[in-house]
Amino acid sequence: MAILIISLLVASFVIPLILIARCILVPVDRAAKSRQSPVRFSIADVFCLFIIIQVPFSGVQLWMQDAPSGAIAMMVTIAALVSVLIWYFGARTLSRAGVSRGTHRFVYLGLILPFIYYACVPYCGLPFLILGSTVDALPPSLTTLLILLWIGGTVVFVASAIFTGRMLASARPATEWSVLQPEDTGGDAIRLPPAPETK
Repeated sequence: MAILIISLLVASFVIPLILIARCILVPVDRAAKSRQSPVRFSIADVFCLFIIIQVPFSGVQLWMQDAPSGAIAMMVTIAALVSVLIWYFGARTLSRAGVSRGTHRFVYLGLILPFIYYACVPYCGLPFLILGSTVDALPPSLTTLLILLWIGGTVVFVASAIFTGRMLASARPATEWSVLQPEDTGGDAIRLPPAPETK
């Protein structure tokens, strides 16, 4: 019986990680590798950087209030570096995937991506906490809160997967754009959208 419970807990931790990666991260990476659109950064991307950085900074301030200043400085530096890397590779991959619409980039880069990287592991660990709250006979209100958090996280991840699929479906890869060469324009090459189809 104990082996069955442990197996279920491990599965409840590993399976969501695999599903989240396959449904949200992997499709964007595959689209980026197949489409190879030009890399561009927008003002909205810079705003998303501040959002991504604020999440770990808030965590450091909340959980390390009484820690030595040196430890706080080290954690802030690590959090800043990790946040910048997440932002840079996220924005770069979106551009490679042909996602140029500002609202799509903001939702994915500023909301979905931080939620995945910062909330994925706590979300997958909630089943352990729920089981522990029932074994240790903690107040029912705490168990109910943990269950509601797990349900809410599931809804957010499912909505993120649906949004990612629709975002990639509406993105326009670079191969669908025609290019005017410098000799045709008298200056730099200009990328034009395809002509609308006529029925």
